[in-house]
Amino acid sequence: MKDLLRETLLLARKDFLSLYRAPGGLTSCLIFSLMLAVVSSFAVRYAGMQRMELISVGGGLVWLVFLFSALVFINQLTLIEREQGAVNALLLSRISRESIFLSKYLVCFVSLALTSLFSLCLLGLFFGFQFASVLLPISVVCFLGASGVSSIGILLSMISTQSEARDILFPVILFPLILPLLAGCVSLSRELLLGGNINFSDFWLVCICVYDVIAFTAGLVLFEHTVWD
Repeated sequence: MKDLLRETLLLARKDFLSLYRAPGGLTSCLIFSLMLAVVSSFAVRYAGMQRMELISVGGGLVWLVFLFSALVFINQLTLIEREQGAVNALLLSRISRESIFLSKYLVCFVSLALTSLFSLCLLGLFFGFQFASVLLPISVVCFLGASGVSSIGILLSMISTQSEARDILFPVILFPLILPLLAGCVSLSRELLLGGNINFSDFWLVCICVYDVIAFTAGLVLFEHTVWD
């Protein structure tokens, strides 16, 4: 257990440093979120929506921005490993596959959670959302959404790393698998932005939690058997 934790933290540190030093890295993901938020704000405002209508669609816009930003980030994360056969070198080392998956999950989860909160703040700024009173519950929803996307995204991304059609196949396969998660996150975000409350027995909250557990377990178990050598 100690070796697994030590390897995971070392690999996560390596991935964080690689993203920080990369030309794009996390910065490109945040800039992409900003661009999407600006375009979305112009598009929605020109439609002539009232304040309550803006808030109603705000939950969907947050996760739309998050989804496309997640694709950019996960591609960037695995692109670094693809260069000069770094993935194969990592897999041929004595490091356990579980440590590789956990480290990339950790890096992806932290980065996507920050991206989702950044997207929420951007849309709040452009649309005038007052979400200070629901910041904690909506942050929990963002963390749960980031966890599920990270588990499935890292697994699919590493499986398709050496495929020539990876950039096309990855989003096509990813979208249907995370659709239930996104539906729940959009529903909960909309309810919170409209001033509602959620509790532990909420249908969508239970679905998201179950999805995250299944996705993480599947990623941890299947990663060793499906990743390329």
